[in-house]
Amino acid sequence: MESRVGIRELRQNASSIVRRAAAGEVLDITDRGRAVARMGPLPTGGNHARMVAEGRVSPARGDLLGHQPLPAPPGRPLGAEALAALRIDER
Repeated sequence: MESRVGIRELRQNASSIVRRAAAGEVLDITDRGRAVARMGPLPTGGNHARMVAEGRVSPARGDLLGHQPLPAPPGRPLGAEALAALRIDER
């Protein structure tokens, strides 16, 4: 459900309007009849869920374990080999 709320009404009834938004209602805040802001519930699930809801990222598709690891570039060690070499130096 989407509603419009004027700035004056928001000032006079802020608590009840915030409760409506927290309950799931999306409210367009208007200034002289023109929408200037939107108030609604926060997405649950943290930053990733928020960015999905905003359309900034898309959820992963497929199975990560179905992909084969990329080969190391010629002349460069694999990550595990480089880490093992660093650990030898620590001892």
